[in-house]
Amino acid sequence: MSDLSPRRKRVITIALAAFLLAHAFVLVVGDQHWPVMSFPMLSFNFDDELKCTVAFGVPEDPAKPEFRLMPNQVGVAGQTLSYVFAKIMKYPERNPAFDQLAAACPPGDDAGRGCARAHLADGGLEFLYKRYEAQRKKHPDKLPPLRAMRLYDMRFTPSPHVYDVAGKQLRHEWSPR
Repeated sequence: MSDLSPRRKRVITIALAAFLLAHAFVLVVGDQHWPVMSFPMLSFNFDDELKCTVAFGVPEDPAKPEFRLMPNQVGVAGQTLSYVFAKIMKYPERNPAFDQLAAACPPGDDAGRGCARAHLADGGLEFLYKRYEAQRKKHPDKLPPLRAMRLYDMRFTPSPHVYDVAGKQLRHEWSPR
């Protein structure tokens, strides 16, 4: 900054101070002004509950609890899984295969939509199962064999631990056998 004139230094200092004060104001008020927050698919109020669709694996051994499928177990990012399964469950008619799947389902708007949703969820969980099995072959001591896979709608509430589970509702179950 030694090459800058005193006037230019003052302008830069004022601009930087205004920028920092504006951000401090946003932190105090609590409004989010990120560029992506105007897109409904990316915006949510951090003070409210967070809701998402989550995939779980159910081990063959009934004594072992079900567990959330993590990216290193299936090779797919966790946010991608939640986003894709949420869209399958909420908007099955937006999938390119919907008409073909709905045609094979019982007649009726809701019945065809629900049946197509189940087929799409089955296909997604089967894909994850194959990815999981490929990882399990590489690390058989770390990953248990699965008897089923489940999709849950989960609710999380903000807490000092980031988010705590507030609710969990089964939406779909798929079994490889």
